[in-house]
Amino acid sequence: MAIEDLIKINAELKPIAKAEWEINTIIRRTGLRNLRGKKPVWKWDKKHGKLTRGDGKGVNWYCYATYILKPRLILFTLACKKDCLNIII
Repeated sequence: MAIEDLIKINAELKPIAKAEWEINTIIRRTGLRNLRGKKPVWKWDKKHGKLTRGDGKGVNWYCYATYILKPRLILFTLACKKDCLNIII
């Protein structure tokens, strides 16, 4: 379940991240001639924004957010809103 969700999320994020990278690269390199070094190459991995699961040791961020944080935070928020309508969580 988690892997399928991450695949869907990454499929949505990849074109957005690539477009941002292309714009930033163009802006950074504008007006520079004969720039030394390798030409920038688009990378899509964990280091460059791709979402991945943890390394298998304990609870990873995805399981924590999906199964622990969201259900409990929603219940907590609803309980707090009964007492105070202007609360921000």
